[in-house]
Amino acid sequence: FAAIGSGARHATLEFTRRGYSPDYNVYDAIGLMFSAKGAAETVVGVGRDTDMAAIIPEGMARFDAEMFEVVKTAHAKVVEAHEIAIKQQRTDITAGFETMQKRQSPNSDDSETSNSPNSPGPSA
Repeated sequence: FAAIGSGARHATLEFTRRGYSPDYNVYDAIGLMFSAKGAAETVVGVGRDTDMAAIIPEGMARFDAEMFEVVKTAHAKVVEAHEIAIKQQRTDITAGFETMQKRQSPNSDDSETSNSPNSPGPSA
């Protein structure tokens, strides 16, 4: 892959974070490419206009508007699923933390800390 422009660092980090390699499935790489473009758009000055193409054994496949919408819609589903997973993560961690607090309550011999149940949580 290659990334250029002021958003290149953000795009490159997305490819690295997701473990991109030359063995990556081409269709997974297309989704990753769209995600990396979104990451790059967080940089001031990076526009939303996008031209996409894939180099395949038969040559270069330039994405038309219909294919771009397919990728955009598929990516939106991934983002939605990720947001649901993050909410579940928050629920699971909250429950685990509350259980830990009960184990470490002032009534327990191994109490280390006590946090208010109304606080947003411990600082990381």
